[in-house]
Amino acid sequence: EIVNIGPWTNPSNGRVYPNRYENMGLSLYRGGEEVFNTSQDVTSAMLKGTFRFLDDHALELGVMTYSNDHGEITPWNYTTNAPERITQEELSRTRLDSYTARYKWDPAGNDLIHLKWNAWATNLTDLRPNWESYLQQQGIEFGSKTFTWGTDISNVSLFDTGIGDLTLEYGAGYSHEDSRPSDRDIRVDYPPRDGKREEFNAFTRAKLDVTDRWTVTGGLRYQYFRTEDRY
Repeated sequence: EIVNIGPWTNPSNGRVYPNRYENMGLSLYRGGEEVFNTSQDVTSAMLKGTFRFLDDHALELGVMTYSNDHGEITPWNYTTNAPERITQEELSRTRLDSYTARYKWDPAGNDLIHLKWNAWATNLTDLRPNWESYLQQQGIEFGSKTFTWGTDISNVSLFDTGIGDLTLEYGAGYSHEDSRPSDRDIRVDYPPRDGKREEFNAFTRAKLDVTDRWTVTGGLRYQYFRTEDRY
């Protein structure tokens, strides 16, 4: 029986160390020893700004970046009868860059226009060293690179119908994702994703306030998507 009293994280390197074990011979680590492949080095930054112009217009732009060099634990290593196989592997690398733009047009005194338009893009790279020794010697990495972008637009219009206030919201959106193996990747038994996906949607929603106690609502949405597997 092994009882883990609780881990703590070294702020300088993110590695995990067990505080104390009651060890009956099954643990691969003594109290205070480093647990291999648990480190991570994270760097992130974000920049965002809003620009207002012509009284009724606003544009918000944002950029975010995230980078993480981290260890990965393979579960089967901890169930094998060969503890000497548990070694520190080369670190995996994850990087995510994202970009956003949000535009609003809300003219004063105009009940027909409350316009919003959004656009965004993300670039994700997820790489790890190949665990086959002969591939490690060649520096071949195993992973994928994914680029996704999309946009959507919507508007809200207000009407006085005589029988109540009508709120009508309508819009559409599109997104596209392309994921493929890393540039230096090779065909392996369990390859990364290699394909693309696109999606389109359109919607409308209506709300009619007949009285203070009665409201009629309704909506309609159309959605289409398509995927393609290149592997």
